[in-house]
Amino acid sequence: MLMKTTTINIITILFVLGTSFFILLHNSTAFDTFIQPKIHVATDNTLPEPLTKIDAQKLVPKNTNTNSSTNASLISVTGIIFETNNQRTEQSEKTLTENAKLDASAQVKADDILKRQYFEHVAPDGRGVTDLVHDQGYAYIKIGENLALGNFKDSADVVQAWMNSPGHRANILDTTYTEIGVGVAHGTYQGYEVSVLVQHFGRPLSDCPTIDTNLKTQVDTGEADLTNLSTKLGGLKKSIDEGRAQFKNMDAIVTIYNQGVEQYSKEFASVDALRIEYNKQVAAFNDCAK
Repeated sequence: MLMKTTTINIITILFVLGTSFFILLHNSTAFDTFIQPKIHVATDNTLPEPLTKIDAQKLVPKNTNTNSSTNASLISVTGIIFETNNQRTEQSEKTLTENAKLDASAQVKADDILKRQYFEHVAPDGRGVTDLVHDQGYAYIKIGENLALGNFKDSADVVQAWMNSPGHRANILDTTYTEIGVGVAHGTYQGYEVSVLVQHFGRPLSDCPTIDTNLKTQVDTGEADLTNLSTKLGGLKKSIDEGRAQFKNMDAIVTIYNQGVEQYSKEFASVDALRIEYNKQVAAFNDCAK
């Protein structure tokens, strides 16, 4: 009587799982039809690519006499940051925090413009603001750059010139930026004494929740293990079917097969829990980074 009950249960299990393995083996699908749906890791399974906003405009004030000497003593990093935040305050925007790494990257840019005598966001060697901040170890969600070259009265004059230009103004008032760095260089450009000013705006990666990339590794490893296990179980199922076609007693292999099914179910539940947690972290990061 016990044998009969066991046999019925086994036949029922095999009937339900048989179709799953048929699809798996003959259509070469993943194990999504086997027991539970396939694990889906969020498409953004790594940190999203940093967003960049680079103002392609160049600014040389038209009302500036490039034959005169630049008023270097009244133009400073501190002054430009102060005047920039004044503009944001007037628009009821949060002020920007000075970041030493952005100061460093902006200064490299300002010095490089004078050294190599160009005035572009992309240097002659193809390097731009993303390369410069990367060199300083600044991890960001969003980055931007403003450039100015010419003769200015003081820091307020520089910032006002940027504000008079729609693209530069947009960077200064952009609500997604939280940090700023400034570079100031004075020297000769194409025979004229000028000031070169650079603003680097940023939103650091630390503004958003972290993503535990180890979870993704665990999900990938777990999914690979589940695939291997389902392949082995597929082999057992094939042996069971062939043996029964020859009227052989396959109860011993059926027991092993069903134990494997239980193991698979437990492992799947564990991997799926990791997948859910990882996707939550990705979603939280992406919401923040918008």
